[in-house]
Amino acid sequence: MAQSLQPAYKPALMEWPNQGPRALEYVISLPGSGRFEDDLWEEMSRQEIAFIQTIFIDNSQNPGTFQITFQGTNRGQTIVVQPFHQGYYPVSAPIGSLRFVAVGNGNTLVPVIFYNCACPYFDWGPAPGVLSVPALISAPVQFAPMVVGANVLVPGVALQFAKIYRLQVTVDNPCIIRFRDGPAGAYISGSIPLFAGGSITWQASGVPWATASVGNSIVIESDTAVNMGGMVGFTQQ
Repeated sequence: MAQSLQPAYKPALMEWPNQGPRALEYVISLPGSGRFEDDLWEEMSRQEIAFIQTIFIDNSQNPGTFQITFQGTNRGQTIVVQPFHQGYYPVSAPIGSLRFVAVGNGNTLVPVIFYNCACPYFDWGPAPGVLSVPALISAPVQFAPMVVGANVLVPGVALQFAKIYRLQVTVDNPCIIRFRDGPAGAYISGSIPLFAGGSITWQASGVPWATASVGNSIVIESDTAVNMGGMVGFTQQ
């Protein structure tokens, strides 16, 4: 059976921009669902950038695969970037308002740069499938004592996600603790009973053990005022 005629469209690939080379920086903030949609209609209508030929994607700080799909006439074009990779990728989308859908790990920031010119296409990072621990901020944990309720373990930073990749803490007396997304947010863990001298150890991992929503801190709630000491390795991105 003959297929129906498939429509074609004009992409911007290899077009020379009359406005000269321009770059548009953008930060894709993936919500908890891991799906984000947007377009560049306003930027293009204001002639900030006429069309898109290349996108730089910085997934170098994220342990999960990131993908972005540009609208076409059917399924469009999908670019997949491996964990801890970054690179320059060609964009084959119809000339006009650029629309895209990004998918990746929830509560993640992915910086990108849109270019109206062709750039050398390249991808770099660790071998695909290898989970690498990102560069961590190390800080001591010292609660003497913990308050009954919320104790800030990793402070929140506006427009960034706090993520714990490594943790070692010990308490001097029995208690029950829980990790929480901010002082009043969702619980990250269930109740964890600890005895005198009990400890928690999270080995360094390419996947975060705990993640707060954007701008929130990661806190520990305790039912008892005990002393806790140790160290934490985290990122704020």
